[in-house]
Amino acid sequence: VHSRLNLDSSNVIYVENLLFYDLPYTNPLSSLITTATPNSSIYPRAVISDPFGSFDVTSADIVITDPNGNPVLVPSPDAMTQVNDSNAATKTYEYAYTLPATPIAGNYSVRVTGHEGYEGLVTDDLVSSFTVESLDLEITKTANTTTPAELGNVVYTLTVNNLDATDTATGVQVTDLLPAGLTYVSDTAPAPTSYDDVTGIWDIGSIAPSSSISMTITAQTQFGTAGSTITNTATLTAYDQYDDDTTNNTASIDIIPAAQPNLTILKSADRTDVNSGEEITYTIVVQNTGSGVATNVQVYDALSPYVDMVLDFDTVTPPVEAFDFDPQTSGLTLGAPVYTYNGPDIIRWDITMGGSFAATSQFTLRFKVQVK
Repeated sequence: VHSRLNLDSSNVIYVENLLFYDLPYTNPLSSLITTATPNSSIYPRAVISDPFGSFDVTSADIVITDPNGNPVLVPSPDAMTQVNDSNAATKTYEYAYTLPATPIAGNYSVRVTGHEGYEGLVTDDLVSSFTVESLDLEITKTANTTTPAELGNVVYTLTVNNLDATDTATGVQVTDLLPAGLTYVSDTAPAPTSYDDVTGIWDIGSIAPSSSISMTITAQTQFGTAGSTITNTATLTAYDQYDDDTTNNTASIDIIPAAQPNLTILKSADRTDVNSGEEITYTIVVQNTGSGVATNVQVYDALSPYVDMVLDFDTVTPPVEAFDFDPQTSGLTLGAPVYTYNGPDIIRWDITMGGSFAATSQFTLRFKVQVK
């Protein structure tokens, strides 16, 4: 006599757990994670058991769904790789998933299905999830002036804002390498951040939620930049989290240096050893080494009390003039001297030149004194 007894029972295969790791099973340094970042790999790992023995666990497959409910694997489901067999009751399966450069932020659902092959088409599922966190970093850039003097300084202010209210931004770096036409002078990167003027990297590190950090860079405009447009750009070039809005990750500002005169004066004498009654001829050379014209140019000299001003420089050729003036390419004319007296003695003279002093030019002025 034959008989059969049917008993209701649960599956004889179980997906015991589903966890996520930062490195593959073969790497002993792999660690549990719950979040992932763009372009990084995450390793879902499942332990599947069968009470009849691990030999009865035949395969596992995986489905990963993005926060919008769309499968991200092709094919889906996709087969997982067996990475361990306990030779007892369990096998371990793993899958390597690399996130795209611009993933959708939010929770990714992962479903693993274990297959048992000797008692029939028996399966078991387990669902878990990992998160792609996102935040929004913003950079702004200002200048204390957009029309600095040529060879003058401009001070740039950089500010990085973490617009996210809950997550701390880490690994933040900004690149702001000064362009041609500017020379680095100094910066005020707050500790513990640092700025490298050679690479242009401002290494910030962390920015707390809803917080910001600022620094300044002082630069000098170079000679020859007057009238040209100099664009300085700062860009967020590194951060650990996913930035879901990169349209505010770059900031630029234009400056146009203004031409400026740069006047120098040199005075020399035709002799250094003199006796009473002898004359000394002084030569004054005034140069404009800048890129801009100078107006209202004034030259004066306070005379030694031991000399008298000679009011006729050239005693041969009239008219009587105290100064020999050579305008060269300066574009200036000699103004009328104004004398300051102490009794009968001239102790100082002042001359205001007429016209505009051309850039990169010079003029020469000579006069005589007689030693008392």
